[in-house]
Amino acid sequence: DTLTAKNSKTISESVCAWFTQATDRGFQCFILSNNPSPAHVRHISEMLQIPGVAQAKKPRRRSFLQVINQMDLTEEQILVVGDRLFTDVLGGSRLNMPTCLLDPITPRPRWPWRWVYAFERRTVRFLDRYR
Repeated sequence: DTLTAKNSKTISESVCAWFTQATDRGFQCFILSNNPSPAHVRHISEMLQIPGVAQAKKPRRRSFLQVINQMDLTEEQILVVGDRLFTDVLGGSRLNMPTCLLDPITPRPRWPWRWVYAFERRTVRFLDRYR
């Protein structure tokens, strides 16, 4: 739900443009997805012309370490961008990588995702009070 609506194969023009600009400026990009379908992640990966991995089991450290090794970068050189607090942000934070939490693309997610996103938003607001 960071690059496409939940399980959609369609990528918006704005997302494609962002990746084109990022790679034109020399940024390396990588998709690390918990999506269970390697075919789906491969499709998105090929559309954006960047590498990707499905079934990552985020927030486990192993998948993030594989990306670090594949990209031949250090943790400090990688920004983890995602729509989930307890997978993307937690996973990146466990390796001291900077993180960026985005709103999910799906405008009105189905149950139970609505509850999950609402819980994560409340958690972020709670944590923001103590910064």
